Amino acid sequence: MSMRLCVYEDKSYPQFYPLTRLRPVYFLRAGILPLYRRVPRYFPDADLTLIGRQSHAQLIAERARD
Repeated sequence: MSMRLCVYEDKSYPQFYPLTRLRPVYFLRAGILPLYRRVPRYFPDADLTLIGRQSHAQLIAERARD
């Protein structure tokens, strides 16, 4: 049985304006990696699902493929 992890953006994203106006919070960088790229380092076998605002759905789909 594989583990599924969901990284989501809650209603607190306006606290990070203007950085989150054009991208989800988990695309922000903390050091060299975006936040969502840190998850596989600690859970290498987990399936990662990104959940964000509808207005950023296309960006999330494009970036998640990289």
